[in-house]
Amino acid sequence: MLGPSGCEMSTLLRSLAALNDLDGGTISINGKDITKFATGKREIGMFFKQYSLFPNMTVEENILRLGLKCKNKIKAIIKEKVAQID
Repeated sequence: MLGPSGCEMSTLLRSLAALNDLDGGTISINGKDITKFATGKREIGMFFKQYSLFPNMTVEENILRLGLKCKNKIKAIIKEKVAQID
């Protein structure tokens, strides 16, 4: 997601990941209401555009460490997914 500063991208992403409480409404993904799902059950993650990544690691290492590895994926699958990004 891209947009200018102040257009509430972080609020939307935090709401999708259940890090913010909603004031009203629901969030549906593929027709499934995920509003009541706990953070870990939503299978949604996010990276901030600033200094949240480890600068001493490659893009692949950051994805492995922060994204897919957190979900206990097999290393071969992780490498395949990362290779698709290139």
